[in-house]
Amino acid sequence: MRLRNLLCLVLPSMFLHAWTPNDMLKVKAVGNVQVSPDSRYVAFTVTRQLLEQPEPNSQIRLVREDGSHPCQLTRGDRSCTIPRW
Repeated sequence: MRLRNLLCLVLPSMFLHAWTPNDMLKVKAVGNVQVSPDSRYVAFTVTRQLLEQPEPNSQIRLVREDGSHPCQLTRGDRSCTIPRW
């Protein structure tokens, strides 16, 4: 339900102007989702393109199964792409 509400707010604003390279740099892609063995946590990667780097950068993040307590586990110029338990 929350995702639908969020999309209703975000999608119309995406079409108010033409898509630009700056808009593209703001997009973050979520991937490689891994649920913990006890199903209490979810680890995943967030990938984004940084203007000063030629390659996209991915970092690992962690949240509880209900989406609360988000935490970025990795940082830096090098990508971390394979969260595992």
